Formats: sequence, C-alpha cells, structure tokens
Amino acid sequence: MKKKRENWNSPLVVIVTALLFIIIVYLIIKSNTRQNVYYQSPSYVPTQATQERIFRSKNLKFSIKVPNNFRIKASNTGVDLIVPEGWIEIVRNGTQFLSLSEYLDDFDNRRDIKIKTTENINIARYITTRREEERLIGGVIKNPKAYYIWMDGIVYILSTTSSFLFGDLDQIAQSFRYTP
Repeated sequence: MKKKRENWNSPLVVIVTALLFIIIVYLIIKSNTRQNVYYQSPSYVPTQATQERIFRSKNLKFSIKVPNNFRIKASNTGVDLIVPEGWIEIVRNGTQFLSLSEYLDDFDNRRDIKIKTTENINIARYITTRREEERLIGGVIKNPKAYYIWMDGIVYILSTTSSFLFGDLDQIAQSFRYTP
C-alpha cells in the first residue's frame, strides 16, 4: 500500500505558520520596548522609578546609589559623578578634630565662605551637615550645596556647584554608606 502524499495546504500547516508569525512579531515588538531612555536635560528630576546602580569605592571605603545617566570617574582621592549639566564631587578627608562641628569651624576659617543655609541631619546614623554656601572658586563666586558626613576622624564631602544637580545630590547623599 502506498502512502498518500500529504497536502501542504492542510489546516495544521496554516496554524503552525500563523503561530510562528505571531511569535516572531511579538519578540520583535518586545525587544524594541526594552531600550532605556535617559533624559539629560536641565529639568531632570530624580524619581523613585529612576534607574540606578550601586557604586562602591574600596579605596575610599563608601558606597552610593548612582543614577544610570551619570558617568563615574574615580581616583585615589575622590570620585566625580558627571553629566552634561555638571558634576557631583565626593572627597574623603582625614582629620584630627573630635567632631564635625570642630572640623567645619576650621574648614570655614580657612576659606572665604558664606553659609546661606545649614541643617544637621543623620544619614544612615552618620552625623551629617547639609549646607548651601557662597564661596570664591577659581576666581568666580559659586553657590555649592554640600553634605559633610562624619565618621570617627573622617569627613566625606559630597558637593556640586550646579543647581540643576541639587536633587541628584540629595538622592545620592541619602544612599551613602560607609564600608570599612
């Protein structure tokens, strides 16, 4: 008995072809919607939905959460978080002072600085002073915002002179963790 030749136009072939077509279209659409879009305009305001990554500096012994639109430039003495609107600088200073207030008194006396606002806060149980300042930087009067975070004999300074980045600075400072 000879086998009958199957008809290629059978309903099963049509259904399988249609399913393959639908799966391919679905995968193409899904892959196109996964693209990340980062807005780097001066009106950028961080939100809870902002994509971020954790940056750890083994050398400076801290970690922070950094929005993905920032480029990170780390060195032995500090870290710069850079976007087109400016940058946020993080430095670590050792000190012989016994408190943050003593450190800041000395810091202010050594510089031509005017404190516009100051607030003592805690970030993850670390004694912190948040300030907006006015000072001469490179021959130009600037208005930086800075966080001074105190550990026993160590002061971390997170600051920016770009008012566009004040919200990002607040978000990054709140994520600061000392990692001995």
